[in-house]
Amino acid sequence: MWLIIISALVTLVSFGYLYLTWNFNYWKDRGVPGPRPKPFLGTFSSTFTQKEHPIDENNRIYREYKNAVPFIGGFSFRSPQLFVLWPTLVKDILVKFHQHFKANEMGGTIDPKADPLLARNPFFLDGEEWRLKRAQISPAFTNSRLKALLSIMDNVCKNMVNYIDQHTPDGPIETKEMATKYTTDVVSSCIFGAEGGSLTSERSKIREMGNNLFHQTFMFMVLAVVSSVAPFLKRFVKLSLIPKYIEDYFVGLMTEAVRNRKTSGIKQVDYLDHLISLQEQKEISILDMAAHGVTFFIDGFETTSEVLGFALLELSVDKVIQQRLRQEVLAAEEGGEQLTYEMIMELPYLDRIVNETLRKWPPAFALSKRCTEEITFRLNNNREVLIEKGITAVLPIWAIHLDEEYYPDPARFNPDRFSEDDGGHNVKYYQEKGVFLPFGDGPRACIGRRIGLLQIKRALVEIVRNYDFTVNSKTVLPIQIDPQNIVVTPLGGMWIDYRKL
Repeated sequence: MWLIIISALVTLVSFGYLYLTWNFNYWKDRGVPGPRPKPFLGTFSSTFTQKEHPIDENNRIYREYKNAVPFIGGFSFRSPQLFVLWPTLVKDILVKFHQHFKANEMGGTIDPKADPLLARNPFFLDGEEWRLKRAQISPAFTNSRLKALLSIMDNVCKNMVNYIDQHTPDGPIETKEMATKYTTDVVSSCIFGAEGGSLTSERSKIREMGNNLFHQTFMFMVLAVVSSVAPFLKRFVKLSLIPKYIEDYFVGLMTEAVRNRKTSGIKQVDYLDHLISLQEQKEISILDMAAHGVTFFIDGFETTSEVLGFALLELSVDKVIQQRLRQEVLAAEEGGEQLTYEMIMELPYLDRIVNETLRKWPPAFALSKRCTEEITFRLNNNREVLIEKGITAVLPIWAIHLDEEYYPDPARFNPDRFSEDDGGHNVKYYQEKGVFLPFGDGPRACIGRRIGLLQIKRALVEIVRNYDFTVNSKTVLPIQIDPQNIVVTPLGGMWIDYRKL
């Protein structure tokens, strides 16, 4: 009996090993170099093992191969992936060859019945569905709407100043959390027409739900494993990244927001007003509206707060840069002139600081584009490689942004990189070379780029005009990224001391 059981186990393990490794010669057979994959884990194992953050893993692989070939082959578990090394090819995949890479890696993996909110997110959509959803959202980010949102940000900034004043006597403030509270309240007001209360109360429901939304790491790992190891299981196992209670909360929040706006008769040029106009044209349902709201919430809350937090941290370390920005802001406000949308967006040194933050701490550390139509890439003078439909191309944005070949002394925070008058180059120069891609590029570039920049710049103006701030010794420097968090989170937090001016 025991012999039968042991034999069955050995057979099962052997079969599993063969299934998980039989494809590992995929790139070798095509003459494409790359790291040797590990059984079950493949090449890109950090998401599963959490021994290092994917940023560190990507950077290590990038540095090892970038001088040899334009791309290498790797594996996500057992699925072959293309790891792109040369910025020119990265840019071509996003722009020139967009028709061959029209889908994100996770596109089409979310089941609409199991996860109706995320399944309507343009990030997870392909083809005509993606085009339709993006077309619905695009008009919400016109100049007139962005200008109208500035008054909302003004009010949230006042609450942020009160928050800093209240917490300064207690010691340093964990600034990533403060930045997240700020972006949560801005986005809550823009989408749902209601104050989020993150900066004004100890407990905020929407802040709590937002935090829960970004801590679904286990389910994300399960989805990644199923998609790479046994994609056929998705037909039978319906996975959801957004728990039902979070889905119900955001649908209820949107339903209430629409009812309140229509009852009040208030006309406000914001994102909610745009969604209501789409609903009245019978283009979208309340579930679609909630899905658009969650899309905006995800894009505008976590990634924007990351950039704002890192900008404040860099300014707290380099007081010369901080003072130079303060002088620019105060000069613009001379005579009691209130900063307008145009003035905030066009302050040159503020713009350089934000660009340098996006360069050093890009919110998307990598992009993953799935090949939707086969294409041939040249590996070297002697070999061309056919990239088959279904292969994912990994674009290591963070690694490129920190490459000294494109940015001398890349670990140094230097806003003048983006000033032609100070020996640097303008943003367009770096973008055309494919070495500055914080928002991606091409038809699927981040649609919320301008509202994110406005949020960040408005908050920085408010803080530098009101406070002198210094990094506290509780902050671990140099910054290390938490390997157990799927979003970019510094180990130990961002602790800053604020002194009222």
